[in-house]
Order: sequence, then structure tokens, then C-alpha cells
Amino acid sequence: MKTGTTARRGLKAALTATTSAMILAIAATSAHALPGRDDIYADGGSIDTANVWSGVGMMLVDPGFVCTGQLVNARTVLYAAHCSDSFANADYGSNFGGAGMAWGFNVSTRTELLDWFFSIDRATNEDNLVYNVLQVQTPFDGPVFDFPGGDVAMATLDTPVVGLPTYGMLFSPITETTAVNMVGYGTTGDGSRGPVDGLDWQRRTGTNMLDGLFSQADFLAATFAIASSEALGAFGPSAGQLIYHIDFDRPDRDDTDCARGPSGIGNDDDYTCASAFGGAPNTGLWTWAGDSFFLGTDNINWFGGGATDRESGTAGGDSGSGLFVERDGQQLVTGVLSGGWTFTSPFGGYGDLSYYNPIFLYQNWIIENNPYVYASAAAGDGNWSDAAHWQQDLDPNYFIIDENGDLVNGTNAGAPATVADALVSQDDRWGNILDVNVDDLPDAYTPPAPAPAPAEPDPTSVAASNNRGSVNLNGVSEKGNGILVQDSLGANLVTADSMVQSANLVTADSMTQSANLVTADTMTQSTNTVSADDMTYATSDLTMTSDSDGSTGGGVLAAAPGSALAALPAGWVPNNDWGAYGTWTGPTSGTTARFFDVTLGNSGTTTVDMNVEIDQFTINNSDATLDVQDGFTFNTLIAFNHTLGTVYIDGLVNAREYMLTSGVLSGTGELNTTNLWNVAGGVAPGRIGTIGDFTLTGNYTQTAAGSLWIDIGPNGTSDTITINGDASIDGMLVVTPVAGFMPRYGDTFQFATVTGTAGGQFASVSDLPGVLRPTVNYGLGSAELELQAASFFSQAEFDNDFQARTAFALDGARNTAYTELADIYGIIDLLEGEDLANAFTSMAPTDAIMFDRGVRSSTQVLTRALRNQIAFNGQESTGGGILAAVRQSEGSSANSALGQMARLGSVRNGHGDHSDGSNVRVFASGGISTGETMLINQNLDADFEGTHGLFGVDVALNDKFRVGAAAGFADSEMEANGVLVGNTADISSTLLSLFGSFNAHNIHASAAISFADHDLSSTRIVNLGGATAPLRADGGADGIVYDFLVAYNLTADQENFALSPFFSLTGSDTDFDAFSNTGSVGGLNVAGRSQQSLITRYGVNVEASTGVNSFNVYGAIAAEHEDDNDTYISSFTAAPAVTVAGTTALDLEDWAEFGASWSHELSMGATLTLSGDVLSGNDALSANTVAVEFSMPF
Repeated sequence: MKTGTTARRGLKAALTATTSAMILAIAATSAHALPGRDDIYADGGSIDTANVWSGVGMMLVDPGFVCTGQLVNARTVLYAAHCSDSFANADYGSNFGGAGMAWGFNVSTRTELLDWFFSIDRATNEDNLVYNVLQVQTPFDGPVFDFPGGDVAMATLDTPVVGLPTYGMLFSPITETTAVNMVGYGTTGDGSRGPVDGLDWQRRTGTNMLDGLFSQADFLAATFAIASSEALGAFGPSAGQLIYHIDFDRPDRDDTDCARGPSGIGNDDDYTCASAFGGAPNTGLWTWAGDSFFLGTDNINWFGGGATDRESGTAGGDSGSGLFVERDGQQLVTGVLSGGWTFTSPFGGYGDLSYYNPIFLYQNWIIENNPYVYASAAAGDGNWSDAAHWQQDLDPNYFIIDENGDLVNGTNAGAPATVADALVSQDDRWGNILDVNVDDLPDAYTPPAPAPAPAEPDPTSVAASNNRGSVNLNGVSEKGNGILVQDSLGANLVTADSMVQSANLVTADSMTQSANLVTADTMTQSTNTVSADDMTYATSDLTMTSDSDGSTGGGVLAAAPGSALAALPAGWVPNNDWGAYGTWTGPTSGTTARFFDVTLGNSGTTTVDMNVEIDQFTINNSDATLDVQDGFTFNTLIAFNHTLGTVYIDGLVNAREYMLTSGVLSGTGELNTTNLWNVAGGVAPGRIGTIGDFTLTGNYTQTAAGSLWIDIGPNGTSDTITINGDASIDGMLVVTPVAGFMPRYGDTFQFATVTGTAGGQFASVSDLPGVLRPTVNYGLGSAELELQAASFFSQAEFDNDFQARTAFALDGARNTAYTELADIYGIIDLLEGEDLANAFTSMAPTDAIMFDRGVRSSTQVLTRALRNQIAFNGQESTGGGILAAVRQSEGSSANSALGQMARLGSVRNGHGDHSDGSNVRVFASGGISTGETMLINQNLDADFEGTHGLFGVDVALNDKFRVGAAAGFADSEMEANGVLVGNTADISSTLLSLFGSFNAHNIHASAAISFADHDLSSTRIVNLGGATAPLRADGGADGIVYDFLVAYNLTADQENFALSPFFSLTGSDTDFDAFSNTGSVGGLNVAGRSQQSLITRYGVNVEASTGVNSFNVYGAIAAEHEDDNDTYISSFTAAPAVTVAGTTALDLEDWAEFGASWSHELSMGATLTLSGDVLSGNDALSANTVAVEFSMPF
């Protein structure tokens, strides 16, 4: 115990002579390196070999220092201000003759950065991932900077970074112990030895725990048991700024080794580690004004908790590196590395501490001065040059934790409004330091009142040599603990020998138990000590480096302090301040160069009416349109992201890359890009619906979901795309005729030219309407479209024989008669479905079918009129008759026997006589017929109506036989319905007949033969998809009709009543002449044909008479036995070799006929008869006839 007491007194006496400058020196020590746990470092596991942190880069800056920073957008690196405080901000920028700064983003970036450093032009080299800095921005400019307060900076790159990640910035404070990731390029080593292995230019990673948010004054107060105000008074206002803290924990430490109070030689306020008195390595001894002492080893546990699996510290060159917190899968920057504390040996080893400037304190400064601006077009139409068309958007890398604990894109409304406020804000302070909670510190820190800033701050009043821990490439070591480069060629530039120790000059090795061995004379001060007097700096001296004038962004949104918007000049429109069309004159202008990321996310058209250059462009609304007018250039340096909407390029677009994931790209201009990726969009050269040429200078890749849209026009004209590069093709080719153009089979169109290598083929080509099938012929450097044809059967289902046979004939004639029938093919090739089927129906010889139906109708009505007169050899007639003519028109018999039944009631006991005994009789009849007749099938019919007249005479040879002759005339008109509307036929018929009859008791028989002649004319309408062509035809027919009937009167003994069953046989043979249509498209040559018919009827007639009046009704069942020739053969007048033979669908097996009549006997034996007849049950025929008959004996 005595020995221990004597040693404690001796140590305290010796350290009393040590001034507070010792503490000041280590307090000002800047960032250390990224040494790691011994086990991790030994295995090389700290190197970012997988390039996970590729958005973290290494800075090399004149006069030759290195630091670390991270991309927060494509143009901006966030880092620590002390890394570039050798010059004023306006003095940086090699583009304008200023000091050079560059950032390299390779895992190992030594060669690339040194190539830049020793080059003449100091230019960006994107292939090497080295980017030159255009401008530097800090809250406090250059040397007028009170470290560590406001140690935040942004460097603007003169070229946007492509393909590397950017990191979100967390503007909410961390309020509890949190796991963090650390990434840096600084000097390296392990925890036991410190960063003795020097700088190897490689990116390393590690982890730690963020242990508190408190100031340097708080830290010193807790460590040395003093008041915070005392520490603040020694260091100045900057020591009062809140900073994040981490410590480098030894994994195998003895947590019982260190404690406050009497231990070894310590007193109540001293904090000591017992092992320091046992010769432990890595020991440090410190005092505050000789009143309290700290004697520690690397067993020290500053903030509680243990080492993480990849525990790391920091070292020289890591300054500016981010303190990353992971939330929702995102790595967020919470602070940038400013410096550290070293109370044990070695510097940067176990027991070391690091502190980071929290970016939430400087949120508003970052927002107002961020060189990267996200902008979008307001809804509605507008020109690019119209400021009212634009608005600023919230930066997508701004994040906060909302009231629900969720990570959201946003800004912190409670963040300090100005950088002056950031230095003195004490909100959100938390943490434990050794055995003290910061909330329990005596004399808690009170921010000083602001005072007016001096006009010209004295640079000497703020020491520039604050031991920042950056790297010197020139052999100059004014950065204190900077790493001195020994070899300008870059080989093994940083070694242990080149490292200067921090102010931790008293180590366990130099300490003995003799109280007099350690004196002030033996303690050489660090050359970089900074006195409290040197660091006085009024809070009112804090100014912002910004060009903010409080104007509204684009005339739309204001950028006031504390807002979430950058401070832009009035009337801004998106156009990079520096570049092809920028007007920025450099850092000395006192303004900030802005760069734009633009989105069209609202509906409306944005018209580019000026030359534009921006960093990135996105269109992502299906109702949004970008229209680049002819004569203007639109540059997007990173990418053109086309996810929805329409883009018209009639001018010139230069884009590093064009990503078309959806939407339509069209126009007649030029796109200059490395690659146009058509993922799932449509590329339409020319304006959609018009013929135009589009030029792509670059490579074209179309995936399986992409499409190329080609409009085709007359004379082989089409959209064309010229690809000055390579092409890789998949997906679909969409072919569309322009308005008014009817593509033809065999047409060809060259639509693509490729100057480079072409590979792949379109997986599919869109069908044109109808049978035309565009096919692609791939040539050397070109692609040609040829229109071929599929079968018509692939486009429609046919419901009649004429459709199918016409389709078959035209399919077969395409290669032999296309030229002759081009006007037909040109239309029907584009039809499909019902339109195509109807077109084929309209091409059937409907006129010939109507001639057939009309001849049958006229012949039948005249034959029936004759039959009504001859049935009873001129005996007293009681009237009657049936509309045989109607049946005739529908393909049934040319002669109906039903009319004969109207006279069966006249058979009175086998005889009849005339009142005047005359053997000669004259007769006449006339009537009207109406009805429907089926043409091709039941869905295709025609209405008809007609008139007829008959005149004849007969004579009695004896009381049983009569003979006679007659002449009949009939006219009928037919009009087709449905798809055949407009088709008409006129039939004029003449019949000359000879006849005879036999009557004996209750048996009656009659026979007649007629010779017919018919004049025919028609109008046929060819309807091809709505295009109609009228055709005319004249024809003729002649034939013979024969008829036989026999009846038996079952009631011959009844004078006033007759019931007579009957049987009839009617035959006909008609020859139709060939004829040809005259007119336009679709004319036919129709072959002559013969039609035979044989019909039987079985029926019964009932008649009753009352004096001079008689009434009768009848009914019959009829059947067709021979009508098997309803086939029509035709050929096209333009191509006689193309023949079609089609058959109608008549069904004439069985049907019913019935009717009624009234007869009245006039004076002198004359008879007047009125009759009506109906034919029903035949699928092909529905008819009604009314007639008036008159006969007179002589």
C-alpha cells in the first residue's frame, strides 16, 4: 500500500506540470483510420473485396491529402470539411485553374487516383471511376473554420457518376445505441498495433456501435470530472456542438481493470486502469490542469457494451467517411467522420475513440446548397422554357423517422434552421461516458449568445493545424498527425516509419514508480497543440456559403430557410448550369452550379423549345408526353428513363443510355446513345400513323417484350429506322398501314438499316387485318418487309357453299391470276370474319339464282291459271284454284294440280253442260302474287311480287273430251334481303299452251303442255367490306312444262256437295342461257344450265254449292322427286380460268298447299271466280296468290 501511495503522489506531482494544452492537442486530433479487430484484419476480411460499398470513394486533393466520402446523388460526394480546408472554397476546381480534387471509387484506387494527380489536365476518367471536382461547398469557408463544428462538406463532380449506388441521408437524430457500418480508405492495421501498416489505397469495412450524441465539452467533463462549461471555456464554441461517438473495443478486455476513484495512485476524480501499473502495453496518462488524472490502457470501455464481430476503429484517411445505419434494407448516412480521441497507445488502436458530425444538424444547409435538383413538370401542357411549367421535388435520398417509427422520404422540421443554430443546438443529447450519464454532468453546457460576425475573420485566430489525420503526398506535414508520403512514385507510400505519434507522449514504458522521474521538461509537446485562446470564435461569425436569395423555384415553389428545397434563382428552368448550355462561370462567381434530374410524372405535353442539358430524365406517366422539336438538342448525361408515356424526337437527343421499359418512342429526329434498350415499349419511327425516318446512333436491343412499330404506305414507302451501331432483335414487329392505304399481296418495304452487327430475329410479326401476313426478309445490314397471304379459311367460318368454294378458288388463283383479280384481292385480303364471309356471298352468282327463282314463279302462276280453266272441259264451273305459281318460284313444280280441284265440284254424275249448249268457251284470268324465296340458304332470301294474265279458248270434242289453247304473260320483280340487299331481278315470261281434259261419271283427268320463253335482267351488288360495285346482266331461258291430274268424286250422287281425292304429276325442263355481268369489280361469266323437276301431289277437294254460288276448299301434300340441279357454275370475267361451282341449300322434300275460292254464275253461263292460295311448310318457299277468273261459253 505504501509503495502504491508514494507512486500515486509522485505521478500527480509530475503531471501537475502538464498543461491543458495536452488535452487540447488530443481533442483536436482528427479522424483516425479503419484498423480492425486483430482476427478480422489478419485474415484480410476488412477489405471490401465484393465491392459492396461501391458508392464510397477516396479523395485526393491538392496539396496531396486523402480522405473518404460517399455519394448522396450522382453529382455530389458528402464528406468532412476539414479534408479541404487548405484553401477557400472558391479556390477549388481545376476546370477553372483552381486547386484540384478528385474522387476514386474502385476498391483499390491507388493507380487511378495517382494517374489523375500527376496528369496535366486533371480530367475525369469514367473508365477508371475517377471523377474531377467542379466545386466545393462547406458551411464555413476554407481556413475560417472552427473544427470540429460544421465539419461537413459537399463536393460537386464535373461529370455525373453512372452505375454506382448513392446513399440516403438520415435527417432524424439517432437517439439510442445503434449498430453502424463504417467504410474508409485510411491507413490500416489492427487493434493491438494501431494503423501501423499505413495507407494501401484500399476500401475497408467494419462495424461498431453508435454510443452517444454529445459534445467534446461533455466528453472532457465526464472524463476528468469537471464542469462542461470549463471544458467549453478552454476550447471555444465548437466544442459544444453535438457529435456522434463510437469507441474501438478490445474483444478480450478485462472490464474490471478500469474504474474511477482510489485505485493505484488515483484519487476520487481520477479514472485509472490497474494494469497500467503492472507494465501493461498501450498505456496513456493524461491530466486536466493537474487536478484530475486519466491513466488508461486498451482495456478501457468508454461507453459500455462490447466489441462487435467486425469491430473497427478509424485512422488517417478515413476522415469524411460516413457513419451508416441500416433501415429497411437501406444504408443511410447519419454523420461524417471528423476526428477522434487517443488516450492510450498506440494511436488508432484498441481504446481509441472516433466522433462524427451529425448531418441532421446541417440538414437545411445541405438542402439549400445541394447542387443536385430534382424537378418535375406540372400537370398540363407547357414549354420547357416556361418557368411556370416546373416545380422542385423532394430529393429521394432525404429520409427521416416519422412519428410511427417508420423510415419515410422527408425532412426534419425540427432541424436547426441555420448553421449557427447547428453549432449550439443541444436537443437530442444522450449517452454514457465511462461512469457518467451526460444528463448528469455538472454545470450543463449553455450555448453562448450570438454576436455580430467580424467582416474579415483573422485566419490565425483559427489554427489550421488541428491534427486532422489526412494524407500528405508532398512531404509536407503541417496537418499534424497527417501521413507523410515518402515516395512520389506511389510505391509503399505510407509506412509505420512515416507516422507521427499524437500528443500521447507519456506511455507506460516511460513511467517508473519514482515520483520525480516524470517532469514537465521530459514531456515534449506536439507541434500541433492549439491553445484555447487560438480557438475563440463567436457564434455570430457563422455564415452560409449559398447563392440563396429567397426566390421561388421556377416561379412555383419557394426555397425558404428550413424548407425541403434548394435555393434556386427566380425563373429557373431545368438546364445544367455547367456543361453544353450552362452559363456558370466557376467557383469564383459566388454561386452554386446546379444540375437537374427531371421527371415527367403528370399528364400533359412538355415541348422542348430550347437546347437542354440535364443529368437524368424520367417519364413515368401514361398520359405524359415529351416533344423534342426539330432544331433543338436535348442532352441527358446519365440516362433517359422511359417507363410510361410518349416521347417524340424530331430534334436531337443525346443520352448515355435510353431505357424504354414501357411507352412509345417516336419521331423523325435522331437519338444518339450508347444503347437503346427496348424492354417492353414500342419504337415507332416517324410520327405514329405517318411515314417517317428515325435515326439511332448507337446500339439497339429489343427484348422479347419489346416491339418495333412500322407504318407502311403506297409505292413501297414505310417508316425506316437507321441504326448506326449493332442491333439485337427479339420481340414483335408491328406493321400498320397508314390511313387510306390498302396494302397488297406481294408489296415490299425496306424498314431497317444496320451499319454494325445484326443478330436475332423478330419472334413475331403482327398480322394485318385479313389474310395478309407480313414476313421479314433479313439481309446484310437491312431488313425488308414482304406481304404474303394465308388461306381465306383461316379468317372466317363459312356458312354456305358459295363462300367456301369462292375462298378455295381465290386461294388457288393467288399465284396465277393475282394481277387480273388484284382489285378483288386488294380488298378481300384485308377482310376477316363476317365481313370476309359476306364479301364471298356477294361474289356468288346471285343473279343466276334469282333468274331461276323468277322463272319458276312466272311459269307456275301461268300454268296454274290455265289449269283452273281446263279441268272440266268447259262445263259449268264452280270456281277454285291454287297459287301454283308461287311454288314454282321456289323451285317446286312448274304446274300445280291443286287448281284443278277447284273444278271437281262441277262433276255432276259424270257430266256437265252449258246453259246455251255451246261447245266453245273463252276464258281469261289475272292476279297478283307475293312471297319470299330462298336464294342461297335460309338466311339469304328475296322478296318477290308479280302480276299475270291468261287468255284462252277450248272446244268440246264430245261430251267427255275437250281441247284448247291458251297464251299467258307474267312479269315479276325480285329484291334480295340481308347482305344481298340491292340485288334485284326482273323476269318477263310468255307461255303458249295446249291442253285437253276428260270427264266421265265420277272420274276426271286433264293434261297440258306449255312452251315457255323468259326474258331476264338483273342488278347484282358486289359488297367487299363496304366497298360496293354494281353489276348488270341480261339473260334468257326457255323450257317445257307438262302436267297431269286425275281425281275421283266420292259423292257423285250428291248434287250440291263433292268430296274428291286427287293425284297430280307435274314435270318441267328449263334451259337457262349463259350470261356475263357488265360493270366493275367482281363480274362473272355464268354458265348455262338446265333444271328439271318432277313433283307429285296427293290431296282432297271439298265443294258445296247453293244455287248460283259455290264454295270450295282444298289441301294437298306435295313432294319433289327429281330437282337435283341447283348448282351454278361461274368464272370471273377478269380471270375466266378461275371457276366456282356453288350449290344452294334448297330443301324440297315435302310441303303443304291449301286454298279456298268462291264462284258466282252469271247470266248466259258466264262464271266469275275469286280465289286465294297459300303454300306452306317448304323451307324454301312462302307464297300467297289472289286471282280473278272469268269464263264465257259460246
